[in-house]
Amino acid sequence: MDERLSDLIALLDTVEAEQARRMRVAWEMEDAGRRRDAWARARDGLAAAGREGEIVRIREVANRWAGDRAFDINDLYGGGSREGTRGDARRLALPAVMDHLLATVAADLLDVDDRYLLSKPFRTGLTGEMRRSPAGRTTRGRSAPGRRPAP
Repeated sequence: MDERLSDLIALLDTVEAEQARRMRVAWEMEDAGRRRDAWARARDGLAAAGREGEIVRIREVANRWAGDRAFDINDLYGGGSREGTRGDARRLALPAVMDHLLATVAADLLDVDDRYLLSKPFRTGLTGEMRRSPAGRTTRGRSAPGRRPAP
């Protein structure tokens, strides 16, 4: 298994419910048409490279992550258990997680703009606001060197 994907799977286990909720909010704020186009380019690139199975693999990873839910008696009687809340938040974050997984496995086939578009909601959920530097790299809540921070 690709080392980047292995690292990402390990990172998914640390995602808290609030981070997952932020992922979904950030995902919904992105342009759906641009995201769909980036997905098509990644899917077509993977197919051309003979790597179609990678989409199936990341879908399995994402669904396993979202379905990782322990039963709690509070779930049965409406007490709002921590596990139930985490599971619900993870299911809502699935589109952002899938996008980021795709950007990871197809990184060699996507340009920087597509990778950024697909990864931004996931990274925003983990770390808060992400801004893009002029060179196409992201900075965590900091302005790029020589630039003033955004208000």
